[in-house]
Amino acid sequence: MNSPVLQNKFGRSGASALTLARTHYQTTGWNDPAFNTLLSDGDDEPFLCGEGQSSSCHCDGTLWLGPLNRPDKLTEKITSFADLLIWKTAHKESQDFSACTVEELGSDPFPTGQKQCWCEPKPDYKPTRCADEGQECKCSGTVFFGPKMGEDTGKILPFDDMLETESYAVNFVNNTNTIGCTNTAMGVDPAKGILKQCYCDEDKKILTTSEITANKNFWKADKLNFEAERALNVTTLDIADAEEQLTTFSTAVTKSTSSKKTLKTGKCVSCSSGEITESYTKSKKLLKERRERRKNKFRLRRKKLLKKKQLLEQKRISIEQAKNTVQKAIEASEKKRLENELIKQEEEFDRSTTEYSVEVSTTESEEREEMTKEVREETTIEETKVKKEQ
Repeated sequence: MNSPVLQNKFGRSGASALTLARTHYQTTGWNDPAFNTLLSDGDDEPFLCGEGQSSSCHCDGTLWLGPLNRPDKLTEKITSFADLLIWKTAHKESQDFSACTVEELGSDPFPTGQKQCWCEPKPDYKPTRCADEGQECKCSGTVFFGPKMGEDTGKILPFDDMLETESYAVNFVNNTNTIGCTNTAMGVDPAKGILKQCYCDEDKKILTTSEITANKNFWKADKLNFEAERALNVTTLDIADAEEQLTTFSTAVTKSTSSKKTLKTGKCVSCSSGEITESYTKSKKLLKERRERRKNKFRLRRKKLLKKKQLLEQKRISIEQAKNTVQKAIEASEKKRLENELIKQEEEFDRSTTEYSVEVSTTESEEREEMTKEVREETTIEETKVKKEQ
């Protein structure tokens, strides 16, 4: 059942839960908007796939061999799978083409008459929708957390369509067999600003442990990248603000110097007015040159950080491609090799992301420190000039 409301009311799965849910829907739930995600067992209907000894069946599920006509009315043909099961049959599990023969099935359920074969398809396994955002998801496997509504359709996204958005997170469920369908419980907000939902992969068939770890590492790196980018933006604003403050401070000091000139009672005995001006001008020039060098140095460092960020994004894309390659691998040995390579890529990506974050933080700290020194030196230059002129 794909309705979290029905799951909470009647149970997650099983014939009894499905029967109770169907009965409820037919009597009451059909008129209740809360049950607008129709329940379904997801099984395909059995179908006739062969008649007579020369036929063959393509069946991925259970192949059934039984009488072509009713044993009690030989002129009446059996036309439904339910009617076939009334009589003696033989069956076997099948994954491909199989001959509709006694030899293939291993026994002859009706030796004196013609026979037919029916295929009962294997249920298509898919995770079930277990909760809307903010609710509790009942699950003992792994939980997928992603967008609830389709942008184009405005309808609830089926599991496969939700995965195609690539904006989903995965988490394991603890021993309580429940997990909150929330950003906090899942550790991340994979689709900011929109409603989300949860699907339960009860049998843990969709992703391997390494693929789930890769998903977690991706969102961890995405969070670090976001924080680093935000920190760089804040640093740029801080620098602009500090430079504006420095300009304001210099203007204030200059005005203060002008005021002190009108109130001074005497001048520096050991130095002339020209020497004071020359020394002041030289100091200001050196400070300006050092400030320009600082700006150029950190401008280059920010460019390098931007390149590193771009490389991290390329690595992330490479990891996503590697994940797709792992999923497509058929041979177990090849899949294991690809999974090991993927783990190494993810570990390298984590190290690079951490180094990038540390470098961003160091760059910010060093630039602020140098700017503070410049402000202090500016103050000292202006105060020295004032003292010499007094």
